[in-house]
Formats: sequence, structure tokens, C-alpha cells
Amino acid sequence: MESGRRNPLFYVGENIAFKLTASPKLKTPPWDRYEVRDYWGEVLEKGPVAGESLPVKSQPPGWYKLYVFGKPMKDPGAQKSAEEKLLDGDKSTGKEDAAVRNAWQFRQWYGDGIGGTMFVVVRDDPNFPKPVAEGFPKPNPAGDGVMRAVSGMGPRRHSADASKLEQTIKQLDAEIGVDKAL
Repeated sequence: MESGRRNPLFYVGENIAFKLTASPKLKTPPWDRYEVRDYWGEVLEKGPVAGESLPVKSQPPGWYKLYVFGKPMKDPGAQKSAEEKLLDGDKSTGKEDAAVRNAWQFRQWYGDGIGGTMFVVVRDDPNFPKPVAEGFPKPNPAGDGVMRAVSGMGPRRHSADASKLEQTIKQLDAEIGVDKAL
């Protein structure tokens, strides 16, 4: 997924769009549908993915997560023996069957999610420097530290103590209230 933006950072009211790319080895793109969730995990938008462009509705300031889900897969069934393949006239090697079975098994374990990214929407403030739209250097594999510091990208992690449930719930309600207010 590529937005053409650093981190990806968008301003309130701007068009938000992502470009999806698939391996050239695939005959059809693997994506099927998407969801946009807010910081709290609430689904704000969802629908089918058509083509390689994925436009997202403009959002108020905040942190968001875009999830892309793959097309449903059928159970490939049990592996055929060499004798069964011979009788069926199946000339495939075991490699294709193994790849399909492995992909299906992966989906059983982890679900249909095939990609995702976070993005942030900020207010258009004249005191906030505009990121360079084109020609920006790609971040190193450790991430784009400068933009992460500017956008505060990523959810805040709250700590909880399961042994003191009532006290922890009160503490978390207060912390989450402050987060929502900000």
C-alpha cells in the first residue's frame, strides 16, 4: 500500500487514497474488501476494493488503521497421492498443491487480512510545516523517525493490572477520557 505521503499524513478535508499493488505473478489481485478503523477500533468505513486505487472518506483529526482483506479461499481438501493423481490425469507437481494448502492454512490461523497501514489526519495549521509532496527520501527500514515525532503516529498503550480490576478500570477510564479530549 502506498499513499504517496510520508508516514502517511493527511490534512483535514484532503482526499485520502492508497494505491494497492500485487505481485506480477498473480493473475488477479488478491484483495477483496477493506475497513477503516479509528484509534478506538471502531469501524468507520468498509466496503469492496475495486481496482488498484482505494479512496477513503475524509476523516477528522486522529489516528486511523486501514485493513485490506483477501478473497475467501476454498478448502483445498486432502492431498492426493501419486496414484490418485495418475488416475485423475493430474500432471501437477506437489509444489502447487502445497502452496495452495499452505495459503489456506495460513488464512485459517490468522484470518483474511492481507495488508494494512496506519495513517494520521491533522488540522491544517499555518504553524505546522507542510511535508514535501514529491521527491521525499524514502525512510530507512527502522521507520521515519522525524514524521513519527511530528504526527505522534501510533496508538498509546495503556497498562492494566488484572489483579486489581476495579482500580484498573477507573484508571483506564480516566486515561482514555484524556486521550479522547485531546
